[in-house]
Amino acid sequence: WDKLEWYRSLGVREVWIIEVESRRPVLFGLSDGEYRETVAEGRGWVRSRVLPVELRAAKTGGRAVLEIRRTGSRRAAYRL
Repeated sequence: WDKLEWYRSLGVREVWIIEVESRRPVLFGLSDGEYRETVAEGRGWVRSRVLPVELRAAKTGGRAVLEIRRTGSRRAAYRL
């Protein structure tokens, strides 16, 4: 997470990092001048504090995918 300090200096409110192999989303929100990792909620969804979306890693057909959906939706809108 080498670039977090640089993003903080620019005032970026939220940073998303997607782990390549597992597709696990790691979100950091800026709070009181420091980044804090956003903790996953039920069923592994991580909720953005800035945009109305949630992300999680999942398995589809034996491979890792990233699912993205609107906050509160029951279905994934996108799988990457």
